[in-house]
Amino acid sequence: MTPDELRKVRYSGPAYFDLDGETVGEAISAFGVLLNKLQALGLDLDACRLFATGGRGFHLEIPDACFVPGGLPAEGVMALPSIYREMAHGLYVECMDMRVYSAKKGRMWRVPNRRRDNGLFKVAITADEALSMTDERYTALCSAPRAFPARVPPKFCPALGLLYAKGRDKVSALRKSRRVPEKLQAELQKRFTARGLPLPPSLLALLAGKVQGRGGVGWNQICVQLAIAAHAMGLPETDLLKLASHLLDHHDGDSRRYGSRWLRERELTNKYGYFEGSGLYDFSPAGLKSILPRDMPCGDLEGL
Repeated sequence: MTPDELRKVRYSGPAYFDLDGETVGEAISAFGVLLNKLQALGLDLDACRLFATGGRGFHLEIPDACFVPGGLPAEGVMALPSIYREMAHGLYVECMDMRVYSAKKGRMWRVPNRRRDNGLFKVAITADEALSMTDERYTALCSAPRAFPARVPPKFCPALGLLYAKGRDKVSALRKSRRVPEKLQAELQKRFTARGLPLPPSLLALLAGKVQGRGGVGWNQICVQLAIAAHAMGLPETDLLKLASHLLDHHDGDSRRYGSRWLRERELTNKYGYFEGSGLYDFSPAGLKSILPRDMPCGDLEGL
């Protein structure tokens, strides 16, 4: 399919959220925070499908009738994964995986009651079970297939509907304004890709530890700029992670939120997933320079 054809594809289905922790306990805590946020919006969790994935996380599916009166149109909605991504961004909690909203990028949603390699199963759980979950209970619940619990009929939740509408409007505005700056694309090709460089040399120096990031710049900002640059250069996520291995191992100066390589890598992959499909118009030399040392010349970025 051509890019224009892909942009016109329509999707349907529930809003979905994937949480994956470094430990089961971390995921349990984050899932509880998400469920409490949704309850505070007025959502009846008993209308939703909740799952313990049998790994170190949870899945949540919210029926579309909970945020669109009468549900989504039968013909589907263009860019629906991007709208759900914006909803997830508005509800963001630790452990939330933003890569699942990339659309047509090989992402899969695990089927319940199938044995995993670790011998456990993804199983359906109730909201009460989720909110009272412990590490031990998680393992016990996932040790065998389970029947789906009964659900109450979905009811429209105005606050969640507002979140959906805001996401829809933001995505619609981006789609209308999106353009491929051919001049920039050609210049990136000429300066870097044609020379076998996956990213601008100034960024490669940062990733390899040859220069330190700018003082006071947090890991979140670094990930934003790396993800945007990677997409602009057509760099796959796996290649970005390989190039960033040294930085992932040795970055220092952030809070406990990014206190381990696993946490730093999760944030980088989340940002890569969030900006997937955003387009080259987000590429900004000034943004890239903002994460590099103030006295670094960055001649490779001049004139872009």
